[in-house]
Amino acid sequence: KQWYQRRVRASTAAGAVASINVLAQEEGRQLRLTHRAAYNLLREKLLEAGLPVMECPSHIVPVHIGDALKAKLCMEMLLNEHKIYVQAINYPTVPRGSELLRFV
Repeated sequence: KQWYQRRVRASTAAGAVASINVLAQEEGRQLRLTHRAAYNLLREKLLEAGLPVMECPSHIVPVHIGDALKAKLCMEMLLNEHKIYVQAINYPTVPRGSELLRFV
């Protein structure tokens, strides 16, 4: 049985083209501005709370945790108690001791 296909499905390609068309227009510019404002606000609030926010050139706001178990527990608490989904990034994606939460 084949586990993957080398070609892109027509529906996937159509979705990608539609997304590019939106992003290429004024609506896309507004979406990027709105997203950047949300990114800036989140980063600012996390820093004000004294959390160890790491520098990142992209739309990701990484917060250093430094322990795999603590990162997992923080991720679960944010989801279960606040309905906030974040990703815990652990070894081998990052070196041991560099575990983090990734807010997108």
